[in-house]
Amino acid sequence: MTLLSRRKILAATACGSVAGLGASTPQMAAGAAPTIASSGVLPVHDNAVRPESYGAIPDGKTDCTAAFLAAIAAATRSNYIAGRQRNQPIVLSAGVYRLTQPIHFSSTDMLIIGAGRQNSLLLIDHDGPGVVVDSGGNMEFRGIVIGSSDARKRKGGSGDGFVCQPHAGTNFTYFLSLIDFGVSDQPNNGIAIYDPEGLRMENVHARNNGGDGCLIDSRGLEDICNKIDFARFAENGGCGLNVMNVANSIFSRVECHNNRGMCQLRLQGNYNTIEYTDCEGNLVYNGTKPAIGVILSGKGNIIQGGDFFQLSNAISLQNAHDCRVIMPKLEGAGGAPLLVGVDIGPDCERNMVDYVDGHLTTTRVRDRGVNSRVTAGGVTPLADAMPTAVQQHASDMVAPDLSAGHTVSLVADGPLRIDPPVNARSGAIFTLMIDTQAHGLDALTFAEAYRGVADHIAANADRRYLTCAFVAAPDGRCMPHSLFSYD
Repeated sequence: MTLLSRRKILAATACGSVAGLGASTPQMAAGAAPTIASSGVLPVHDNAVRPESYGAIPDGKTDCTAAFLAAIAAATRSNYIAGRQRNQPIVLSAGVYRLTQPIHFSSTDMLIIGAGRQNSLLLIDHDGPGVVVDSGGNMEFRGIVIGSSDARKRKGGSGDGFVCQPHAGTNFTYFLSLIDFGVSDQPNNGIAIYDPEGLRMENVHARNNGGDGCLIDSRGLEDICNKIDFARFAENGGCGLNVMNVANSIFSRVECHNNRGMCQLRLQGNYNTIEYTDCEGNLVYNGTKPAIGVILSGKGNIIQGGDFFQLSNAISLQNAHDCRVIMPKLEGAGGAPLLVGVDIGPDCERNMVDYVDGHLTTTRVRDRGVNSRVTAGGVTPLADAMPTAVQQHASDMVAPDLSAGHTVSLVADGPLRIDPPVNARSGAIFTLMIDTQAHGLDALTFAEAYRGVADHIAANADRRYLTCAFVAAPDGRCMPHSLFSYD
């Protein structure tokens, strides 16, 4: 018996054959339609099923429904290898396949490949959903776009372009992949996926749909290990991307532009990561209409980076706990700046925001939550970029009122005594931001409740700004949390 090393096999394979094994490189069958992977490589499918074999003509006029159903039946016909059913791939040609009723994929382990998202179009010309996957999983759709001949006519049923939901008796849809895939001009959601685990979406676009561009909903469960990478959702009637009840999932390089729903991107769940998103509202925000980039809810979620342009609020935390917003780029536009960069709602607790200075942003951070930590570049603690401004005069004293927020900005016009705050919740972190340009720090005195502040003032008497963060104790004391001074 001839033994071949791995190196010899790889070298021989690169030349088109493996010597000694008698295996030549498979050739694409004559007349077979080319299929395109996201890498640009043409995969070979000698055993592929093609709708054209059953009468389909991708001319945009011929009804290809019966041919599609026949191709699905042929691809899923019993074909057992080692006791397991092996379905044949379905390969689409370049062209437009007109469909006049919903197309169902009910078998697991299927591969449907088009000639590229710009080339193979499924034209939905009926009421109700376009393509429905109700199998247990292991499905891949690649190089296909779903469109509509007239979205106004598609008013029956759900009207979603692509729907995936687990069949009866199963809780999840496992390992669904949408690659080089698009949906447009549907009357409701472009893509609707229910109860996914191991969902993979790569180079996916959804545009000009009546509902959400993409809805991912676990319906009360908490699905895990999903990944959306390099996706764009634009000009849809609802959210661009609307995700509910997911965990341990990654959303990377997601763009949401000019969607007309409550926000551009909504994520509700636990321990998820948004890595660099681009949310813009050029066509939906006129300076008065609320337009939110990201609404984030849940526990332990992270937003890492991202661009936010021409919105009322860039990021809104709602019922969020232990979440992190790290270095987003906040940008407004001429005549329509961002009103609020990061809005921490009153039902939020223990969240951290570290932002990059943007331009044309009225309020960098509005903090109405509990125990938030807000920094700029990891250095300057801020608790609310729209503070309650209190101007004091000579020989005055002030007890900061924290009922309206967690930050009080003081301008010392003369000697000023600062008493303990009023209306401060026990355990809350609050910040005094003191502008000393009008009067030196040596004219400020603090009540005994402010521990450790006097020494800090003496050491920084030549600096313009003093920022003191405290934690309100149950007995009325103000325990130091962080002390910074800067020019």
